[in-house]
Amino acid sequence: MEAEIVEKRENPLLSRDEILLKVVADVTPSRKEVKELAAAKTGASPELIVVKRIGGKAGSREFLAEVFVYRNEEVMKVVEPEYMLKRNGVISDGEAQSV
Repeated sequence: MEAEIVEKRENPLLSRDEILLKVVADVTPSRKEVKELAAAKTGASPELIVVKRIGGKAGSREFLAEVFVYRNEEVMKVVEPEYMLKRNGVISDGEAQSV
């Protein structure tokens, strides 16, 4: 599996970098795999990365993933909706958002 940063925007208001990552793989990569690839490409901690979406065209081996890399966990928990934090494994199902 290969990854390449296609676009990178800094969003200082939300203390994050918004990255568009192109992933070449045989099957659609999981959020965990995309998170690990994004961490390797950016040097950020996987705990501070949220994968918003992964999309690809039928029959293609290229997938585009929209990834947000936060600068600290507190901002991430305030900005991101609870369901997105659950999808990305930041909080568990039984854990309520404490902000």
